Amino acid sequence: MASKFASSLSSSVPVANQLTITDLPEVLQLLRRHGYSGVSYNLGLYLGLSSTTLDAIRRNSKEDSERCLRQCLTKWLQKADNVQKTKSGPSIYSLVSALRKLGENGVADRIDMEIHPACRIFARYTLNQSLLSVLPQLVTELCGAELIQESIAPQYEQGEELLGEIKAAVCKDYKKIEAFANILCKFTATADIGSAIMRDYSKYMYYNIYQ
Repeated sequence: MASKFASSLSSSVPVANQLTITDLPEVLQLLRRHGYSGVSYNLGLYLGLSSTTLDAIRRNSKEDSERCLRQCLTKWLQKADNVQKTKSGPSIYSLVSALRKLGENGVADRIDMEIHPACRIFARYTLNQSLLSVLPQLVTELCGAELIQESIAPQYEQGEELLGEIKAAVCKDYKKIEAFANILCKFTATADIGSAIMRDYSKYMYYNIYQ
């Protein structure tokens, strides 16, 4: 594969890296590989395309959903409708975010797992019930590390809600998994989980630097 999209697949370059029109074949393959087969109109809206652009695409595609999806992604990758400003440009992160808003959480999760080793590490250790029960007590530290938003932190009472916010932060910036592990290591109840996450993350970093 080519371009920054290829780099993110092979070596997990941070998802802030922008995609370009040359990445269209890989984006289409990624969506197919992980089971996305929906009509693209609403996906296009969440990617930041205007209804005017999407209406034109739908007319031109003549109800051909595959062609419609391809044209939608083409416009997105070309940064039509000021996508760069409204959605911070085309990236794997913005694609995954749009899929989640569309309700395609399974597709989004599978893409996360393929693209971001940090998401795989996160998923491996965060189903622990003891961790979920402790997370609401760590809100101050999580806010300080920008793993959750300070403005909405007071509303969190359930560990599952916090976990969702932390996962989004980690999958947007894989380096945040280290900050999360460091926080867990500070508390007796979560120190073992934090150490395990840090161990796996260190192995991943060593492999990418020295292999």
